[in-house]
Amino acid sequence: MSEPVYLSMPKAVRSKAPLWLRLLPLWILVLLALGAAWLWAEAGRLESVRAVLDGMVLTVAPQYTARVVDVPVTEGQEVRRGQVLARLDAADYNRRLAEAAREADGLRRMAGPPGREETAARLKDAEAAERDMVRRLAQARNEEDARQRQRQERVAAHVRAQLHLRGLDSQGGPRAAGQSAYAAAQRAEAEARAAMERAVTAFEEASRARAALDQELGRVRNELLRYKEAASRGRYGQRPGGGSVVPMPVPVADTALYAPQDARVLRVLTVPGRTATKDEPVALLLPRGEQAAGGFWVQAYFAAEDARRIKPGQPCAVRLEQSGAELTGSVEAVLAAAAPAATGQAPARSAEGAFGAPARDRSVTDAPQALIPVRIRLQAAEAADLTPGQSARCSVQTRSLW
Repeated sequence: MSEPVYLSMPKAVRSKAPLWLRLLPLWILVLLALGAAWLWAEAGRLESVRAVLDGMVLTVAPQYTARVVDVPVTEGQEVRRGQVLARLDAADYNRRLAEAAREADGLRRMAGPPGREETAARLKDAEAAERDMVRRLAQARNEEDARQRQRQERVAAHVRAQLHLRGLDSQGGPRAAGQSAYAAAQRAEAEARAAMERAVTAFEEASRARAALDQELGRVRNELLRYKEAASRGRYGQRPGGGSVVPMPVPVADTALYAPQDARVLRVLTVPGRTATKDEPVALLLPRGEQAAGGFWVQAYFAAEDARRIKPGQPCAVRLEQSGAELTGSVEAVLAAAAPAATGQAPARSAEGAFGAPARDRSVTDAPQALIPVRIRLQAAEAADLTPGQSARCSVQTRSLW
């Protein structure tokens, strides 16, 4: 007798899901983590209230007042160390130096006799000459100060006359103000300009005279000091040459102004024919080469509550508003807090406030704000062709993922 055979249906084999589908939850978690990290880092980005590009600028100025003869360079030109930037007419200054040398020789001859009484008398005369030079120098300085005040007054009067004339032009010129009033304003502006030019010329002449007297007095005092020291030690003896005094060599001023190092000419502040005053810059230079390393930085100002989160070494992104250039850098230092002052960045009054309708509370828009200056160091390669003085926007990344 045969035994029954039991049959069973085979079980269905479930196929595995694709690998990408199985890893999809993991990728979603990774993307969510990256997004959260990015949002966390972006929340630590601080924007500056205002910022300005700054840099090391070299000034070239004469050591004496003289007329400019030639300016062989132009703005933007690359110059080498020792290259001539301007030439001056030093004839007047050299004449003053020669006069001072002759007066100094006269004083040296006065202190020559070996006798004590006579030497004391000669030194007394030399001291009297020194006092006379001091008096002349005081008069020259007083004259220079008076000429300077007069120049400032004439410049202010010319500016007022110009503003008045421009105001008439903006209102429609002779049609609105009338022919007589407009002609009177033009005459007043021309007279003020002529008076200003005369005052500037008088001040420059007084400044040249004072500078020559100042240098002359310094030389005389040095000579007198040497004579007094020699007299106190009893060293006044007859010279081998019969007591003759060797004339003092007359110094000759250099007529050229040179570039102190390799640089690019940023500004030329004079033209041929104009008088360059002592220590007044005639050219501004931007260093080039190795000297330019670290020569550019951004002075950024942040609100006090934001500046507390800024630390040296944090990365920064800088955007120049004029050219739109994007630069990178890092925080170099957080400087001392500036006194609370109006930032100049407060929103302007709305149109409703300008035309008489109720405007917003001015205590909110015009309130002084304490700003903290922060110096941003730029990458040297990116700061090669920049010009200081440009406005910028700076953002500091205070949070980092690594």
